[in-house]
Amino acid sequence: KQWSTRYNNSSANGTDEAFDVAVDNSGNVYVTGTSDGTSGTSAATTIKYNSSGVQQIARRYTGTGGINACYALYVNPTATLIYVTGYSYQGTSNDFNIVTIKYNSAITQKWAVQYNGAASKYDEARALAVDGTGSVIVAGYSQTATPGNYDYVAVKYDSLGAQKWVKTYNGTGNDYDRINAVKTDALNNVYVTGKSIGNGSSLEDIVTIKYDKSGV
Repeated sequence: KQWSTRYNNSSANGTDEAFDVAVDNSGNVYVTGTSDGTSGTSAATTIKYNSSGVQQIARRYTGTGGINACYALYVNPTATLIYVTGYSYQGTSNDFNIVTIKYNSAITQKWAVQYNGAASKYDEARALAVDGTGSVIVAGYSQTATPGNYDYVAVKYDSLGAQKWVKTYNGTGNDYDRINAVKTDALNNVYVTGKSIGNGSSLEDIVTIKYDKSGV
């Protein structure tokens, strides 16, 4: 073991959990996840450590509804840009939205954008990628108006946080479909994969989709 380090939000002493980690070319370490606050709240929390494991900054995103988490993290090699994505509760009318946040090297927020699915129900991102143009693709699942039904959802933003396109996929079983990973290639094509419910005897299947840079 070289080092270990702990993060605890001492104002709550509740649940703190990280879901993703990345390292830049200087050996700085970045983690993102969720951290309990007071009175039942939670923050999407992103932490930067130096190469010796000394905490440099912990940034908490609380949104407007008080319940937040991030599941995926991207750091470019020079650590000038950091992106995280997950969910943010918006209240009973809009439920949970996908939230995507861009930070600079000091983990200072540059922008935060949200995606609310057509049904204004539960939307969550599980994966994030950045293509060669600096566009950000986040992917996960979005609840539809049908009880218990969730579709694949992938959202592309440009480097300024403007939404470029949204793509959804509903499996043949019209049930619970979820993207778990997203990647891009040298031509800025987008690949997503996860699980999808089939009909009949198909049950849960792996479904992988390729989109071009325009979302086709």
